[in-house]
Amino acid sequence: MIKLNLLLILFGTLLFSQEEEWIEMESLPASASVRHHPITFSLNGYGYLLGGSTPDGSMLADFYKYDPVTNEWTSLGNYPGPGRGFGYGVSYNGKAYVGMGIIQEGAQQGYGNDLWEFDPTTEQWTQLAPLDPLKGRYHPAFIAANGKIFTGAGAGLLNATTPSNLNDWWEYDIETNVWRELPNIPGPQRHHPFYFGIGNDAYVVCGHGSDFVTSSSTGNNVQIYNDVYKWDSETEQWETLNDFPGEGRVAGTQFSYNGKGYLLSGEGEDHQLLEEGEMWEFDPEFNEWTKLGAHAGNSRWAPGNFIIENQLYLTSGRSNFRGQADVYEKDLWMYELPELINSIENEDQLAIELYPNPSSDFISLKGLNSNTDIEILNPNGKVVFSGKYKNQINIKEFADGVYIINANINNKTISKSFVKTSN
Repeated sequence: MIKLNLLLILFGTLLFSQEEEWIEMESLPASASVRHHPITFSLNGYGYLLGGSTPDGSMLADFYKYDPVTNEWTSLGNYPGPGRGFGYGVSYNGKAYVGMGIIQEGAQQGYGNDLWEFDPTTEQWTQLAPLDPLKGRYHPAFIAANGKIFTGAGAGLLNATTPSNLNDWWEYDIETNVWRELPNIPGPQRHHPFYFGIGNDAYVVCGHGSDFVTSSSTGNNVQIYNDVYKWDSETEQWETLNDFPGEGRVAGTQFSYNGKGYLLSGEGEDHQLLEEGEMWEFDPEFNEWTKLGAHAGNSRWAPGNFIIENQLYLTSGRSNFRGQADVYEKDLWMYELPELINSIENEDQLAIELYPNPSSDFISLKGLNSNTDIEILNPNGKVVFSGKYKNQINIKEFADGVYIINANINNKTISKSFVKTSN
């Protein structure tokens, strides 16, 4: 048997070389404002940035597209909704979904409960069903998984008049355009948690839990958590996981990649920036965290990020360190994540052949029996299909990119990758 000890097993452990460096890329256009709390996502090989807050507290509605090939930003004008910051965006099945946050129309600001869908093919926005008007919020968790969008926690209204941290949990069904309330997140109420989706599960990590009404960011009641919770969208139950092993934290950014979750940058337990822009990796199989290399420069408060193929991009936020004057950014930094490498483990892996590859409409798996359980993960690690294999798979509606098929054969998971292309 040939030993491939230096190869990564597909969807196995990620190895981050300490020699890898963050590379500064093209900043947002000169006409763009510096900002914190931007809304970021990626689709079809492009990165997108929407809105955010200016240093004086105004909410922006501008919208930009980043091309990694040309290293250029393009202004897409304003999106049709209100100015928005402190909200989030996610990509799912070739479209993006943006919602929640602090919204601004004219001089008036409020808690966002609206939801918008962006189609990158037409570059058109569609307003979807809103969350309950009294359940608007900013700084929530906002995750796409299993055909749903999950949001919860954040800061909003406890009742019609009382502002508060929250720990409720809501599900939006993309197919039916319907919201429903689910069991609360365990643990204390909080805003600005880290969050990510892995497969069909959603994770809520750390966050800010000081008294919402009476304490300032430097007051005596500041509580920055290090607890971790998993929502299983199949069983619709919460599970309390091992605490995050590092310093409790808040106000950074997060992402998932290759079946694992990541926390990046932010503030520590004293509500001050960490000494460096720490990056941590979570492995759901072992419920374990690993500290990786830090990003360039100081830690960041409220940056955004997006991933294009295996490249992680970090942008915006506040980067001043203790005792320094506030510095707000609109720069862009890139870090190359490890590429996926197939490891041949057994004859089952050798016997399965995927064709055609690339494909624009259908793919088949030679050597795989009908009714075998399979799942397909998109480039962001989200499950976009789960079911029985039926001779061929229709991928016409998939966005372009690299996908993974996991097939359950003889109680083993066999993985194959394919490229969906519109050509």
